[in-house]
Amino acid sequence: MLGRTVTRKIAPRGLTHEERLHWHGWNVTQAGCWEWAGERRVGGYGTIRYLTGHVVAHRAAYETWVGPIPEGHVVRHKCDNPPCINPGHLETGTHADNSRDMVERGRSFKVYGGDHHKAKLTWEEAQSVLRAYKTGVFTQSMLAEALGVRRQVISDICRGRTY
Repeated sequence: MLGRTVTRKIAPRGLTHEERLHWHGWNVTQAGCWEWAGERRVGGYGTIRYLTGHVVAHRAAYETWVGPIPEGHVVRHKCDNPPCINPGHLETGTHADNSRDMVERGRSFKVYGGDHHKAKLTWEEAQSVLRAYKTGVFTQSMLAEALGVRRQVISDICRGRTY
């Protein structure tokens, strides 16, 4: 068989939020986090499937064990651990609060240029492209062909959008 087979635990129908959280389970870390043992989305956040779609596990945990989430609020992790569903580690706040947490806790960096996992060129190659283009001898198309990348990659380097 080609590809990979993904086995997902699908909870039985008719379970309450709390029963569903317990059915999937969690693992307790030394820091006291309850790391979701069920399905996770990109970024590590737990997810639970309901008839209406998927719900992130930490929101379901907060609503189940703490109470309703105020309109326009998100559930934030005091522990900075995305799979954590420990109600003692969760609090509500605005998107602005969540963004401020991200900056204050050093999670706001973005990866650019050659360090990005989808980078086509190294940092040094990008600097060479920029120097060559600035001479006026080479067009973006010529540089793209020489390096085996799309012209848009070269254009983004020359315009300062990447690297």
